[in-house]
Amino acid sequence: NGIPACAHQFLLETIARESFHLNGFVVSDCGAIGNILYTHHYTSTVEDTVAVALHAGTDLECGVFYLFHLYDALNSKKIVETDIDQSLMRTLDVLIRLGWFDPPEQQIYRQLNKNNVDTLEARQLSLISAQESIVLLKNVDQALPLNINLLKNKKIALIGPTADATVTMQGIYHGQAPFLIDPVTGFKNLTAGNFINIEHARGCEISSHNEKDFAAAIELARSSDIVFFFGGIDHTIEHEGVDRKSIDLPDIQLTLIKQLEKVARSPLHVVIMSGGGVDLSYIRDSTQCASLLWIGYPGQSGGLGVATVVFGQYNPAGRLPVTIYPASYVDEVSMFDMQMRSSANNPGRTYKFYTGKAVYEFGYGLSYTTFNYTWNNNTIVSL
Repeated sequence: NGIPACAHQFLLETIARESFHLNGFVVSDCGAIGNILYTHHYTSTVEDTVAVALHAGTDLECGVFYLFHLYDALNSKKIVETDIDQSLMRTLDVLIRLGWFDPPEQQIYRQLNKNNVDTLEARQLSLISAQESIVLLKNVDQALPLNINLLKNKKIALIGPTADATVTMQGIYHGQAPFLIDPVTGFKNLTAGNFINIEHARGCEISSHNEKDFAAAIELARSSDIVFFFGGIDHTIEHEGVDRKSIDLPDIQLTLIKQLEKVARSPLHVVIMSGGGVDLSYIRDSTQCASLLWIGYPGQSGGLGVATVVFGQYNPAGRLPVTIYPASYVDEVSMFDMQMRSSANNPGRTYKFYTGKAVYEFGYGLSYTTFNYTWNNNTIVSL
């Protein structure tokens, strides 16, 4: 409502501290204090900027604006020492409660080191996290899971720009992974010893207009018994600081999918890797696409997670964490319109207020299990 969040006393004091009983400190997003002056132009001097943020209740900053200009504000009497003391006490109080100043031998977290990071339990959790987040969006006539025992001497083609994705699987903020199991490796590892031929062709890049690799991908699809297309988007299209101009699946991928449909011996299986929603209406409606999986950015064991779902070693139960809108949605809503509810110029946002027809709704997801819900003495029973 016209006030930057870090300068919003009603938000931080009245709502957070008084109404929600926040018993801690408030820290800004990185660079947000400087944004009050340089981006939002809410203030005109560095001293006023420090004062308005500190008085609003922003106790700590991710950045250096306070570091460079706090003394200037104090010297110009825009703030007083008690303002600084209040934020300091809130911050130190939390550190004391967390045991920051306790003797090391009394604080178990200080005894952890790098050997406690990449453990067997952590690796197992990585795989479980990937498996639990996979969403089955389409599965015509139980096309999945594939029965690994019936695939001896069969060829499975993994085609597309995310079939061999590694770093992309980690999202935009990540540490140094001990390993990265891409889908191709996951499929090969899971089928090892079963005499199943797993082959890969990239086919195209995430987003380009170059079809030079189409021929190899199409030839592989023509000679394979089962074809998977791995597509989606990556950090070149979506990351912090970059606004997407389209929520379509990139044209190059859709073009390749349509050509693969023409030569594949059986309907395609499609796997989409993305963080935000991508219009998947063509895949949803195509009679030549048998299944559709959305896997987000599944982490270091993502490729193995997908393989366990495809071959029935894990029963998918993930649900969409986003609403997938039709591509036309970006033409209906201005990115500068922050209203959630629908209006004459806005069809509404999210599953709560969107009045249009979603491609896939928030919370949607299938399973290999068929559920039947009945009422029994006011209790829902699922079979």
